[in-house]
Amino acid sequence: MITEQGSSISGTNSTAPELFKSELFKKEIAAYKEKIDQKLAGPEAFSLLSKLSAYPFMRSYASAYLDYCRGGKRIRAFLAAVGYGLCRNAEIDDSIITPSLAFELFQSGILIHDDIIDNSPLRRGKPSMHVTLGDGETGRSKAICVGDIGMILASDIILGSDFPEAIKTRALSLFNKVMAFTLAGELKDVELSDAEAYTQGEILDMYVLKTAWYTFTGPLLFGATLAGAGEDMMRALEQFGSDAGIAFQIKDDIIGIFGNEEVIGKTNLSDVCEGKRTILTCHFLKTASEPQLQEFRQVYGKKDANADDLLKVRTLLENAGSRRYAEDIMLRHLEKARASVHAMPVDEHYRMLLTGMIEYLGNRLY
Repeated sequence: MITEQGSSISGTNSTAPELFKSELFKKEIAAYKEKIDQKLAGPEAFSLLSKLSAYPFMRSYASAYLDYCRGGKRIRAFLAAVGYGLCRNAEIDDSIITPSLAFELFQSGILIHDDIIDNSPLRRGKPSMHVTLGDGETGRSKAICVGDIGMILASDIILGSDFPEAIKTRALSLFNKVMAFTLAGELKDVELSDAEAYTQGEILDMYVLKTAWYTFTGPLLFGATLAGAGEDMMRALEQFGSDAGIAFQIKDDIIGIFGNEEVIGKTNLSDVCEGKRTILTCHFLKTASEPQLQEFRQVYGKKDANADDLLKVRTLLENAGSRRYAEDIMLRHLEKARASVHAMPVDEHYRMLLTGMIEYLGNRLY
């Protein structure tokens, strides 16, 4: 990281090979992930989730939630720390760790709900929360409540951090905006699931709300808010986050159909069974022939779709050029994100870190 105010780590510059920048990003996110995992394993996290400890039955749910929080890439907490460090033009210090944890608690809450909506049995290679808590109506009802508690306590952890009250108030307001936008994106996703026709614009709006704001834009702006960033930097980070988030979600959609289940840690049939609306399917419905459309509609959205159905969907999307089209849109947004980074007035180390993240996003397998 930065060795002292305003000076970059030795030997880093914008002409470094892209592979080096990607490895730099992976190395630093791994180091921050270790800190977050330690925090989640410590007494502070359990105490946070056990505020209702006067009621002993809550302890098992707190333990289940913390176990569910384990795993994951920690990209949101890390980007909150990056937004904080780059706007201070200084090394990331430990004061940001506790408030950045709010994004991990919120993410787990929203993923619990997402798994219920999608009827997904696996998350991060483990049973989803509603399966852990009994599956069926009772398991789903319990999981909804547990997810709600986790998201509420995410706000609480911000208020308990060691920042001035006025700054925490601004950060909490921003965090609430992120939660509202994310839930609005989830609502749009559900709305589109019943739509006979939909546009690429609607899909992209959903990506910005559901993915960009809570994975990239929100965490970066949150950290920047805690660092006291000005409006110009906030706008630059928002533009970067929007493009990075769209690219991230398109890659997710591609992985959801074409990825390896053992690598991604969950079934790759869920998007097919759900009939998920994506850039891939939007392009396919506009360009496919009538026989292709009929074949697609027979399997896409089929609740008991199997491996043969998945193979059929993959073949249809490939043959119609939908996968290539989605990849081209993804690369276009990655290029826009890269241009935003190069235009930012930030320390070279952070420029390399964000550029490395862009390389990682385009090449990730899960």
